[in-house]
Amino acid sequence: MPAMKPNLLPDAKGPDVLSGSPDRTGIGLDSTENIVVKADVGFYPKEKPGMGQAMKGQLLLTSRRLVYVKYPGGKFVSVKASDYSEKIDEGLKNEGSLSIAIDNVREAKADRVWGTPYLRVRYQTNSGETACSFILVSSMNALGAGSIFGVMKNPYDQLARTIDQVKTEHRAHTGESTDKKS
Repeated sequence: MPAMKPNLLPDAKGPDVLSGSPDRTGIGLDSTENIVVKADVGFYPKEKPGMGQAMKGQLLLTSRRLVYVKYPGGKFVSVKASDYSEKIDEGLKNEGSLSIAIDNVREAKADRVWGTPYLRVRYQTNSGETACSFILVSSMNALGAGSIFGVMKNPYDQLARTIDQVKTEHRAHTGESTDKKS
């Protein structure tokens, strides 16, 4: 079964004036914030996925921030999936959700642990640098079925490159130097 790619939407366009904290911002999607990527993911609030169940949710990369919205519900199987692309504020109210200003993303990198591909994101918070990781639901489904055919790092590499591209475009719009440590 080939790995599914995250839903890459058209390139972000328009002015970008937001720089926010990596915490819940409460800032809604408006005409200057465009969604670049959205994907169903498993989220781990640490650098590498672990043995426990991932929290299922939606990953949204906008022209301003990287957002993880945790789906409401119990364990992974009983969650209630929803599309939060038009209601990011509402989704950020879900306990366990996360919003990271794009300028606070220090690294987005595809990696593997125990043969499973994942996306690692390191970001700056008010209390220092931290990390989290994401597994695309399509990869989780393939692994859950006992089949790993076609599950490659490629969609994760593509997602990491897209995050870096959005960071560069954001800095160009805000006039910040692109040679900041990332």
